[in-house]
Amino acid sequence: ALLRNLNDCFASSCEVQQFDVENDKTELEFQSLVIKERIKFDKENQYQMKDKEIDVNKPTVVVVTLIVALLGKSSDYKVIRDLAETKKCLECLARDALVKNGDNILAIELLWTPDNPDVILTEREVKENYIKLITI
Repeated sequence: ALLRNLNDCFASSCEVQQFDVENDKTELEFQSLVIKERIKFDKENQYQMKDKEIDVNKPTVVVVTLIVALLGKSSDYKVIRDLAETKKCLECLARDALVKNGDNILAIELLWTPDNPDVILTEREVKENYIKLITI
């Protein structure tokens, strides 16, 4: 879905860390990254969209954070400076995740905000709260 909607993207970033599989720090570092991203949210909702109508006339910005732990090495993840590099990064992630029928995936955490359709998020708020994002 992210690749299909890339033209709506105004900012992006990519961060890669490599660990030895035998290293106990891998899971610890993954959990640390997840916590670091989760604390950016004021609260977490388990919002249910069932029977909820969404007002498509209320423009908002959505921030999607994807944290992935994969086996193996890839040199295709670079600093993102534009839309083409964002697309290449997501394609590489999809390709690397499909190796070994998905057994290459150790862990995934998907976060997004706002998770409530009644909340409006502006581009300015995103730039203030997600300082690592690079405008593309």
